[in-house]
Amino acid sequence: MLYHDIELSVEEIYAKPRNVCQLRNDLQNVIPDQKSDRYLTLTSYYMDTDVCFSGRLAAAPYRPISSATKQNLVYIMNFFLLEMDENYYTRRQNLELFELRYTLEGKGFLSYDGKEYILTPGMGYLIDNRKPHYYRTEGTYWKSTVMHIDGPFIRNMYPLFLKRGNVIFTEHTVKDFEQKQYQILKIDTSITSYREYRVSAMLTSLLTDLLTAADEKDKMMEAQTSILVKKVLTYLSEHYAEDIKMQALSETLFVSREHLSREFKKYMSMSPKDYLNKLRIYHAERLLRTTDLSIGEIAEKIGYASESCFFRAFKNENNIAPGQYRKKNTHI
Repeated sequence: MLYHDIELSVEEIYAKPRNVCQLRNDLQNVIPDQKSDRYLTLTSYYMDTDVCFSGRLAAAPYRPISSATKQNLVYIMNFFLLEMDENYYTRRQNLELFELRYTLEGKGFLSYDGKEYILTPGMGYLIDNRKPHYYRTEGTYWKSTVMHIDGPFIRNMYPLFLKRGNVIFTEHTVKDFEQKQYQILKIDTSITSYREYRVSAMLTSLLTDLLTAADEKDKMMEAQTSILVKKVLTYLSEHYAEDIKMQALSETLFVSREHLSREFKKYMSMSPKDYLNKLRIYHAERLLRTTDLSIGEIAEKIGYASESCFFRAFKNENNIAPGQYRKKNTHI
């Protein structure tokens, strides 16, 4: 068989109260034992890798990944369930994948990017295996799940994840992590239509949960930042036609210009200046379609210092001059 039948459906799992024991039994059914009670040392398993396995390792069935998925989606490369003793460790770098690990029982230790972490049950991490990293059993026993992931989405998302200040998440900040991981694994090991797209969609959702995970202190700070960004949006919407200086705006809101730009970009994916420019161009398009105002009059009406400034901004945004846009879209 390519995979083991699973006793509970995903719907049944979600319909019942969270039952970690049952969930882990189901997980064990999906990934049959590959190595049992063996002591295995790998010094060249991958380039720049020193690994010592000591304990039990189970792996999900391997599925080749299509070229289209590698180029466009996020996907699972490997999935392991590890039960390791005190001899287990991995020291590695230059491995082209990301590692998502979650502690089920016992303790682990991680050294990554100049920081050290003790991993207790309910704690996990997401690391880029291209960077030097070292982890091992802390004490005598460490049971954990390991998912190796790659794809364009995670490569773009990971720098944002690192801005949180660490690579750790917990069962409190990412709700129902085990159930979500199990659901992804179930689909990934099944025979189902558009399997790779389904897995990618669920992985994207889970990784987004990791990206937005925050403790209570972070949530309070985020609420304050959200209020700040709303004030900026409101101000720009009401005053876009005026001569707005970002330095003056930041002083009005009692924050530095750098802080304002950084926090605004986190929510809106662009700087306040870029947002203002796009807002002005939006109103310019409306005036070009629905009025007979000259290009110079429109430029003045939406806040540009000169017609030439407006012309450049409009063409940079739309790859077409304002006059040409008007001819193509008049009275739409």
